[in-house]
Amino acid sequence: MSSSEAKPAQPPTTTVTTLNSRHSAHLSLSLSRYKRQWFLTYPRAYGMVAFPGQRIVCRLNTPDQTLDEAYARKHFWFNADMASQPYNPSEKDDETKRYISSPIHMLLDSETPVARLTGRTRAEKSNNWQDNGKEVVCHEVEVIMPDEGLVRQCYYCLGWEGEGEETRLTSFADETYWCESCQKQNTVGLAMGSFWQKLVRDKVTPTLDSNTFPRDSLYA
Repeated sequence: MSSSEAKPAQPPTTTVTTLNSRHSAHLSLSLSRYKRQWFLTYPRAYGMVAFPGQRIVCRLNTPDQTLDEAYARKHFWFNADMASQPYNPSEKDDETKRYISSPIHMLLDSETPVARLTGRTRAEKSNNWQDNGKEVVCHEVEVIMPDEGLVRQCYYCLGWEGEGEETRLTSFADETYWCESCQKQNTVGLAMGSFWQKLVRDKVTPTLDSNTFPRDSLYA
């Protein structure tokens, strides 16, 4: 089935929705969003592929502040910050098997329908550094999975939700979440501790230790 054809939206869920396709070697992926910024993420750690703290595969768009807020929660212009092969909605399935790790193919050709093209395109400056700032054609994407299926991250400790987990993070502000552990702490102490941990763990330490990498953050 072509990704441009109508696909039914999924019913509400209390668990993380996963994406699987031949383009990701059937490795489970997921979607995350913070306000108008969309991400392709891993629903759990995968050793060397997605070790603890590293869950973001790529950013999928440039946030468009001109869009209506409600519309932006379900739509974005695809412009990933990693290499993505050109997408042709009319291309036959057996012709796309070569597009391993192509973000747009992993997103639109998922065995579990999560997104589809609206049919609209526009030109934007590419977010992929390999394109050296050239303009590329961007497809508008509509996300048809419910928000409850998105992978969330704790704002304070940067802990992630996981595939198969029944306990989800709780919202405490505008599209910002926190985990049960952080909720039990003193608010002022939590905020200060989080600030220093992010500063030392994700900024200072990686500059001193080449084997340490900053943790991924949806809120950065």
